[in-house]
Amino acid sequence: MTPWIEWHGWTTGPTFGWLQQLWRAGSRVHVGDITEGERTYPTAAAAALALQRAVAKQLEAGFVYEDAPPPPPPPPPKLSKPPKGKAKAPRWMAKVDKRELAQVRATIERAGLAHRRADLESLLRPAIRLTLKTVKRPVAGVVTRFGGDPDLPPGLAWPTHGKTPLAFLAQFRLDELAKLDLERKLPRRGVLAVFAHLAHTDGYGEHAVAYHFPDVDALVRTAPPRAAEVDGRPGKVALATARQILTLPPPDHPAARALKLGDDADRYHDEVWLATSHGRDDPSEPGAHQLLGWPDAMTSAAFNARWELLAQIDSDDRFDFELGDVETLRVHIATTKLAAADFRTVKGSTQAE
Repeated sequence: MTPWIEWHGWTTGPTFGWLQQLWRAGSRVHVGDITEGERTYPTAAAAALALQRAVAKQLEAGFVYEDAPPPPPPPPPKLSKPPKGKAKAPRWMAKVDKRELAQVRATIERAGLAHRRADLESLLRPAIRLTLKTVKRPVAGVVTRFGGDPDLPPGLAWPTHGKTPLAFLAQFRLDELAKLDLERKLPRRGVLAVFAHLAHTDGYGEHAVAYHFPDVDALVRTAPPRAAEVDGRPGKVALATARQILTLPPPDHPAARALKLGDDADRYHDEVWLATSHGRDDPSEPGAHQLLGWPDAMTSAAFNARWELLAQIDSDDRFDFELGDVETLRVHIATTKLAAADFRTVKGSTQAE
């Protein structure tokens, strides 16, 4: 094995050019720092000349100049083995958007996880992704939208947290979204409305309320109480365009850990989950507004297998909404309550684990 030496010296000006010549001659050269032993020189040029001579002497003796011995090559990753039993694709998979499914499968292939594709597909959950567009004129009729005044049944008491009115965030016209709800988890008609505690007091972003109003024709545009001027509600109105997406659980979710991905876990996190989570970096991006599916990050409620994501509402300039430090409100509901269309108890969270 060729001996090696680590040398830290002055490597600017003529010295750097000299070292480049050695590099072209085939020697491995590491450009180091400023000192040469404990000796000092009157000028940088004198230090550079001393370095040249010292290195040349070592190279003549058979040394190769480098910063460390070359590390051994890393062992090849061990492919994880699927759990016993053949994974079954969900029944709704036959109705999924073919382009969306093809994109997910291509992502799995590129990540080198083709041997676990069936297992990963068994975890897929369909979701409804909503992209917003700001509107400047008043919106007529009961439609899916974010911000503004909600459409509520006459006489409904405005929801509060203690004495603080909650902020209206969004309402979803369910009959228009039903074809995208492949698992048929939401009611097929009516409106789902989401409110949250956004005043900067205790419980900020942690208290949310959801309502289901079955009779659309009975709803009327309702202004918030006067005290709601400080409730933190959005300042604009945005309409939404809905589409179908496929989601996978965060890597630290029990459902993902149950696959026992082993050495494949990092690739699942970096190359599959991140690529399919459809996130954003700031409020000017399209946002991560979503109904159903897996959340794009873990919260305490998400760790509970008996709770699932109902709605995800993101910071978004399109309806003048910035939650905390550009955060996302995630509203979870117990699976049994969702199946019974009972939205009286939900959990809101802005903090991701």
